[in-house]
Amino acid sequence: MTRLNPPANVSSSMPTYYPYTAELGYRKFAFMWFTKASTGDNIKIEFHSPIKVVGVQMISGINPAPLDTFANDTKLYARCLDEKEQFLGSFSPYGDLVVRTSGIATKALILRVFSNHTRWVIVGHVEIDYER
Repeated sequence: MTRLNPPANVSSSMPTYYPYTAELGYRKFAFMWFTKASTGDNIKIEFHSPIKVVGVQMISGINPAPLDTFANDTKLYARCLDEKEQFLGSFSPYGDLVVRTSGIATKALILRVFSNHTRWVIVGHVEIDYER
């Protein structure tokens, strides 16, 4: 089963527990399982063609590993049509990120890690809402 996320190339600088890659977690009803997340790491979601993003939801720390979350200094940015980046939001202390926008024309979403994590990070849900 696949998600209804817009077509995109998805990559990450973080090592994963195979087969739970960033690409698999984005495309299917699976999860992303990162074995190490450190300052400077990222996930890039580069859309095949620009879209108007109206919402993003990401949930980390799913059962059975509720402590394997992104920290609240992990931030999401949109790369706009003019190549400038716009800050969209940060993960909460509970490991989730929920963003609503008025429809930002976006070429890519970039999630940036700004701290060293001592635990693995498991992302169980990635949903991009966009104007179709």
